[in-house]
Amino acid sequence: MSNKCKTPELANILTNKIFDVIIAEINKDEMKEAIRTKLVNPLMMMIYKQLYPYIFTFIILIFLMFVMIIILLISFLIYLRK
Repeated sequence: MSNKCKTPELANILTNKIFDVIIAEINKDEMKEAIRTKLVNPLMMMIYKQLYPYIFTFIILIFLMFVMIIILLISFLIYLRK
């Protein structure tokens, strides 16, 4: 019965130690730079390449809506002047 109680405690201690080592390694400056250059930047470029057409289309649609609002406002003002 006492082995069952000590096993989870040992697992918790080992897990905490492993996480501490991993976090300490990630916090090193050269590791941060490696993560940034080998992981984050390529992912950001891939996401940008995938989303670029949608972002561009969204900007064009917003611009066209703005133009339509201006045209509608001008036509409404012309209608009121008559």
